[in-house]
Amino acid sequence: MGHNLEVAVDIADIISDASENLLPLDVASTTSQLLERHHVLGLSSEDVAAALREESNSAGVTTLQADS
Repeated sequence: MGHNLEVAVDIADIISDASENLLPLDVASTTSQLLERHHVLGLSSEDVAAALREESNSAGVTTLQADS
């Protein structure tokens, strides 16, 4: 089982890589990958996606999001 700290570290690494490589971040795909890798009770896809969007915005990383 993963822990919230492990998810946070993965998010930081993902954002850092995207920023360094000047690549946009696919929020939906990355959220799915993180949830498959980490099984944390109480952690929803909405929580992960919101964290990815917030951290991307802070780092100046463009996000790709599916049209709703």
